Amino acid sequence: MNAGTRSSNLVMALFDCEKNAKATELCVAAGIRAYPTMMYVGSGEYHDTDLVTSGVLGRDRSAGPFGATTLRRTVKFQGNWQYGDQILDWVRIMGGLSSWHSVVDSGPLRGLRDGLFR
Repeated sequence: MNAGTRSSNLVMALFDCEKNAKATELCVAAGIRAYPTMMYVGSGEYHDTDLVTSGVLGRDRSAGPFGATTLRRTVKFQGNWQYGDQILDWVRIMGGLSSWHSVVDSGPLRGLRDGLFR
């Protein structure tokens, strides 16, 4: 994946939620309740819950063990941190969804989408 290199469009960053009051405020607004938390920020909206399980369990519990995200264009990793392949697969899938959102929302497929669904 070469994250952080010139040949990649993937940027990884660490953020200290306990550095100061502003950092803590940002983490609370992002719905971070446990460390570590991995979030993917991409193009378009991500839906980490569905109507049925949200109605039965509530939005936060239905998203998974780390809860639902509260920020637009983000989704939290809900898998097991002990398996690096899970993280890599998740990052690749989120990258694919982000690329799809870019093509459909502002790329060449927007005209087709607008023609079919509006």
